[in-house]
Amino acid sequence: MVLTSLAAAQVAVARRWVFPEGTATLLFVLTGLVIGVLLLGPWLETDPNLPRTASWRWRICYVVSVVLCLVTATVAVLLAAAFAMFGAWAWVPAEDALEPLPEGVVVRESANLGCTPRSSNSDCTRRFVIDQPGASADDISGRLRQVLSETRACAFEHRTRREIDYWWGTCPVSGWPLDRHETAVSITTTGPTAVTLDLSYLDDW
Repeated sequence: MVLTSLAAAQVAVARRWVFPEGTATLLFVLTGLVIGVLLLGPWLETDPNLPRTASWRWRICYVVSVVLCLVTATVAVLLAAAFAMFGAWAWVPAEDALEPLPEGVVVRESANLGCTPRSSNSDCTRRFVIDQPGASADDISGRLRQVLSETRACAFEHRTRREIDYWWGTCPVSGWPLDRHETAVSITTTGPTAVTLDLSYLDDW
């Protein structure tokens, strides 16, 4: 029952149904618990009142179960090590990843742009279309930069690409111990009152 519960928890975490920003960290913890159960389970279930004349069938079954638990624990350790060394930790930001937004600023729509694997890392992006009734795009862009600088210590610089002006921001590394990631922000005015913001998470390995 304990192993089944841990396996269910691992599936929920791996699929990012719960704690999506701490997937690797929680999987590492759950794998450690599985290993602990496998190593301690046979010892804890030993009956101290079992007579020395216990049947040879019981003794063989007990030895086999211990060996299987040790083998399974070893495989779990190796898989956890491989997962920690070669996993790609970036993930697409959630739909509410920009909160808190400045007062009056609203997200009209957001789109999952997916992930771009690279030679040594990966980055994942979500695009937000933002506006504010009665405000110009430049005002909205300025308020977004201000709140991101204050709440996430992001630093912005003005850039031009293909004759399009935009603001590029980088934010300090953050996240759970095994899920630390870099954050990048691109803010572009796409109309008199519309702003597009691309929020990207990059793995920090």
